[in-house]
Amino acid sequence: MSSSSSEEKLSPTHASDEVFAPGTLVGNYRIEALHATAGYSCVYRATDTVTGKTVAIKALHQRLARSGKYVERFRREYDAIRTIRHSNIVEMLDFGLLDDSLPYFVMEWCSGPTLEALLGEGGFTLEEALPMVRQLIGAIQAVHDVGVIHRDIKPANIIVLPREGEMPQIKLIDFGIATPSSFLEAERTSLTSTGACIGTPHSMSPEQILGAALDERTDIYAVGVLLYELLTGRKPFQANSVAEVVDMHLNVPPPKVSDLAPVSATVDLVIRRCMAKASEDRYPSVSAVRAALELAAEQQRDRPIAGASERNAIGVHIDFDFLADEDDVEYEDFDRLDQLIDFAHEACASSGLRVALETGNGFLAVGLLPQGPSTNDRVRLAAINFAFKVAEEYGTDLDQAISLSIVIHAAPIKAELCGGVTSFIGGELLSIATWSPDDTEQQLVATAHALRGLDIPATQVPLRPGYLSLKS
Repeated sequence: MSSSSSEEKLSPTHASDEVFAPGTLVGNYRIEALHATAGYSCVYRATDTVTGKTVAIKALHQRLARSGKYVERFRREYDAIRTIRHSNIVEMLDFGLLDDSLPYFVMEWCSGPTLEALLGEGGFTLEEALPMVRQLIGAIQAVHDVGVIHRDIKPANIIVLPREGEMPQIKLIDFGIATPSSFLEAERTSLTSTGACIGTPHSMSPEQILGAALDERTDIYAVGVLLYELLTGRKPFQANSVAEVVDMHLNVPPPKVSDLAPVSATVDLVIRRCMAKASEDRYPSVSAVRAALELAAEQQRDRPIAGASERNAIGVHIDFDFLADEDDVEYEDFDRLDQLIDFAHEACASSGLRVALETGNGFLAVGLLPQGPSTNDRVRLAAINFAFKVAEEYGTDLDQAISLSIVIHAAPIKAELCGGVTSFIGGELLSIATWSPDDTEQQLVATAHALRGLDIPATQVPLRPGYLSLKS
């Protein structure tokens, strides 16, 4: 059925769109009660008359069934996840059409509150949130692995199932606007087009708002929003109108979680990167988000944030990237990248520095600066020599398909000694985005703070006051 201009103007209603009365037989399923009314559909609790099991039936609102656009979207929701078998994704069981061509599908019944309902009671600690985040990221990765983008990840679309003696199980639901890659161009929409809002404004990425091309990093933005909500119990951007919220997503940096919850600056950094305005500045995958969050949690675990001591330190931020789009990268270039990262880690250890933070295709190496000018200089020189080693190894390849950025900076860092091991849990130096520019053309750069008191050949970086390009 093709869409007409009148169909395009259809909008969902609510109570008047209820499809089935209790006791109605839909295929082999008997309707028990209306469970929820969503934007374009109703969800019912029903009984499978063959097996006796409780199931959920989702049916498109009656008045929308004549719209080819909504029927296609409804069918696509079923198709998007029917082949995925994952313990944290609602399972699709059946699809059917009634005599009047009204589509419906059958899902497993998930009896539990939504995450949105639980957040109404306040946020979670990082340790409480992590088990749910691990499950959610596993579900999203499974979705991405089959070429689908969810596009509406939010607390209302996550059901939390209690389990006796175990952590609750989460279920990702509502794939109503999920998009296979083949639909990306056809489904571009913008909030600037009347009635074209596809998604939830509080969770939508900038590119989703602007109707630009979407990929998996759109869901990563929503994961960042969700992390903020989990840890604070509130949304990162709040205003009196949708227009103001949209403007904040487009133009305002995400607020710090640590201003409202007992988490380290490292956790702030993870969420900040998830919610980067440009999709290319976000993590490359939800699995990378999980790895960064696990590292941040490990650094913070069982340590009171307020009790950390602040130390002066020198940091070396190593960042590799491909010069070509990832789809065009050769296999040998991936191997070369792995070799470079492995070499950088080994050089870091041999220089007496510690990896404080993993950042995509790189990391932050840190050396604490002791009191006294002589020992202070020794640590600074060790950091600079480490940077030169990495740059030299990078330069051994004449045919470069990989870019390298090294930025060295000295600043305070929050450190804590626990069990004989020093952990880094906050401070200016861990906030890499505030001091490590990604738009400099120089390969090896240091701030004036890092080089203070050292006789190192360097030249001023154009248009970057306070930054110097190092010469080997």
